[in-house]
Amino acid sequence: MSNIKYEDGYYNEQLKIAFLSQFVDTIRTYETYARILKASRDIEEEKNKDLARFNISEIEDLFDHLSPTTLAASRNNISIVNSYIDWAIVNGHRENNINPISLVKNTHGFEESFIDKTFRQYFSKKEIYDIVDFGVNPQDTVIPLALFEGFAGKENFEIRHLKWEDVDQELNKVLVRNVDGSAREIEVSDMLMRYIKLAYNQKDYYKNNGHELPDSSRNRKETLELLDTGFVLKNANTRVANMDSIGKHVISRRLTSLGEYFGINSFTAIKIIRSGMIYMGYELLKRDGILDKEQLTEICIRFNIPKVQSGNSFDYNFSRLKELVNKDAINDLYSI
Repeated sequence: MSNIKYEDGYYNEQLKIAFLSQFVDTIRTYETYARILKASRDIEEEKNKDLARFNISEIEDLFDHLSPTTLAASRNNISIVNSYIDWAIVNGHRENNINPISLVKNTHGFEESFIDKTFRQYFSKKEIYDIVDFGVNPQDTVIPLALFEGFAGKENFEIRHLKWEDVDQELNKVLVRNVDGSAREIEVSDMLMRYIKLAYNQKDYYKNNGHELPDSSRNRKETLELLDTGFVLKNANTRVANMDSIGKHVISRRLTSLGEYFGINSFTAIKIIRSGMIYMGYELLKRDGILDKEQLTEICIRFNIPKVQSGNSFDYNFSRLKELVNKDAINDLYSI
């Protein structure tokens, strides 16, 4: 469902708490069910009745209100409401013993119909490039480019700790380091190399993507001086000079700022990285005609995905990667 938080309690609270009491020993399940039942309060108040007594039209209004962004989220919403109505029937809280959801014939179509497709889960290469083209600070725009091309590491360590001395402009290669002290070499695109150079050479950071600050701003200075730290991404010269690498929260702030400027909700590092994985899957599918273990291994290596223990051996979690990088996901962005 969407990122809206529901913390204002329940409609018909005693009934909801009675239902939830069966999950008190499984905290995660309890919290998941409670969140949906809190979210239903607005619709219950509008209909002036408890969810247990909703007809199918009213149930559909609720599922639309929840605004799930994936099929899995929509399916989860339906399952929880279905369980609540079944419980209400068994315990005499519905005027009949018919659960309207049980009468739905096209289950998959029903689940899909509530997905909020205006929410962007992932981004195409063109969308990333468009943001880069219109961003005024290379210090900002190099970040989504680098993440899209495979810079990884815990808390985006590789891009935060990229030093100019580790950049080979002639070969389009960079040496990136991780938190455990390991290092790897990545070959990057001409565009990313150009923005790495632009970011490193940037001396002043433009606030608000270079647009005029509002009159109410107490600080009318529109730029911040950047410190020459040897890192590609730099800290601003504030009252406390910080010559270290930028902090992990700077990445999220800069991405959020870019996303807000371009009207994109939740423009986050993980979404950009996953978008890059999908694009690489698209390129490998074009090259080889299949997306199998060999191709997925290339993606894992590129994005520095660690192996996991499987029985007595270590290997990549291919089944999990296939949930993200598959023909349906690729077709959503690139129309194969």
